[in-house]
Amino acid sequence: MAEITTYTPKGTYLDSGLAELEKARVAQAQADWSAAYKAGDKAGMDAAHSAAEAVRAGSALRYSGGADGSEYIPLYSVAAAEPAVPSGYSAYAMPSPGGAQEYIRELYRAQEDANINALRSAYERNVLTLDAAAEKLPLEYNTARDRLYGASEIEKSSFNERAAAQGLNSGAGSQARLSMDNALLSGLGAISREEAGKKSDLALQKAQLETAYRNGIAEAVAEGNLAMARELLDDLARVDSLKLSAAKAQADENYRAYTSKY
Repeated sequence: MAEITTYTPKGTYLDSGLAELEKARVAQAQADWSAAYKAGDKAGMDAAHSAAEAVRAGSALRYSGGADGSEYIPLYSVAAAEPAVPSGYSAYAMPSPGGAQEYIRELYRAQEDANINALRSAYERNVLTLDAAAEKLPLEYNTARDRLYGASEIEKSSFNERAAAQGLNSGAGSQARLSMDNALLSGLGAISREEAGKKSDLALQKAQLETAYRNGIAEAVAEGNLAMARELLDDLARVDSLKLSAAKAQADENYRAYTSKY
């Protein structure tokens, strides 16, 4: 059953008719069996073998792999209410779908959760970055205002000294101070407009992030559902094909049993 140096398969079937998802589950059981074998864990070996056998029995083919998992031993059963089968014939039985459908759904549900969690994590990281940038804006622009105020006061003080030294009249001094006040107000207005523009840009980026996040979730769910539906349909087609093959094999077997008697 497991891939170890002492493993020599008795059969040649080797789970060749299983679906890919079922093969993956058997492969995991085989790996568990190998690990238990190396550890001398008999109970673990038995549990791993039982897990692989459960996959085979629950598959569309409904079979056992035998003692080492390499054989094909059908587990077809016949309902008690069915007519008795003449001696020398095998009972007509059809394989039924196993757990592949629900297993496919479980895998896609898990993948959908993982995709949505990844989208949410990226969205939250980006929002935190934008919020941090928004929190820095008041300090950044208040500092710019303080610098402008300081520069304006220095300019006024310097002007007053020059005016006193040059004996400028009060009218000329008032006009100059008014011009400086207007320049200060204009500079403060420009700082406020720039701050408001950055706040608006950050708010827009945040809204765009939320829209992209919601669209990403919708797209992930839609793509996941489409892929899951496609795989479920493929599995149903595979089961139908296996049913047809099983029916043909059963009919051939019954025909051989019939012709061998005559």
